[in-house]
Amino acid sequence: MLSSHEDGYLGPAYELTSAVVNLRKLPRFGYGYDFTAVLSSDQAAQVDYTTGLVALCIFLLIFFLMWSSLLVVFKIMGPGNAGFLSGHPFLIPDPVDDEKNIHKRPLRVRIVF
Repeated sequence: MLSSHEDGYLGPAYELTSAVVNLRKLPRFGYGYDFTAVLSSDQAAQVDYTTGLVALCIFLLIFFLMWSSLLVVFKIMGPGNAGFLSGHPFLIPDPVDDEKNIHKRPLRVRIVF
């Protein structure tokens, strides 16, 4: 059996896939993104990677909690104040009502004029 060193064969260089590139773009808040640091014997590198991973998880948790609280607030506000953000569908006005109320002015306008 021949090894690759005896043939002089060198395999192709590793090309980063889009998944690896996208994972490297995640916010790490200044901490390392090299996963092999977890498996290394260097305690500082392990702590650095783990701290970045925990910071990312906390960031995502805060984002999720803020998003969820906004959804709950909009739901409580109802369609009168929050409109479609409260989860209610858009209301399509009835054209018959528009024709009946075309000459009716708002109360404030009727009082002043």
